[in-house]
Amino acid sequence: MAAIRVALLRGVNVGGRNRLSMGDLRRSMLDLGFERVETYIQSGNVIFGTDEADDDSVAGLIEDAIARDHGLTVSVIVRAVDDLRAATASNPFTRDEDDHAKLLVVFLADEAAPAAVAELEPERFVPDRFAVIGREIFCHYPSGSGRSKMTIDYFERILDSRATARNMRTLSKLVDRIDAAS
Repeated sequence: MAAIRVALLRGVNVGGRNRLSMGDLRRSMLDLGFERVETYIQSGNVIFGTDEADDDSVAGLIEDAIARDHGLTVSVIVRAVDDLRAATASNPFTRDEDDHAKLLVVFLADEAAPAAVAELEPERFVPDRFAVIGREIFCHYPSGSGRSKMTIDYFERILDSRATARNMRTLSKLVDRIDAAS
């Protein structure tokens, strides 16, 4: 039986840019041979089954299919279900914030090098704050993330890794959908 994975696309259907129908995305993923393909909301969250164990290879296949089928260059981060569960359980800011829309998890394509993490400037973003744990960056935006200078672009530039982010509400819903289908 194929293992369940989640593909997290960066920057689709945001502000009128990178328009991608979730139905078209599902068809592209099915054409790649993935099983039980299901999307969640329009921001590019795809639950699917695959026998391929290398998440980076799977992400590359999806990126290539999106470029070929839809003419879009989109970063894709793939995680196993247990990785999503761990990210929702280990967020260090959940005890301080009840509004899960103000808590984001930035998923990095690669684990950040310690020297690069040391270059990050947490004091630059106060009252916003973050914690880098493995391949995730946990972010707390007490006033919301809309106008914050603590952006995915900042993390990508300093850590030299592709990334995408989801709020805790979306991550919890993804895990709930997977659990309900199991």
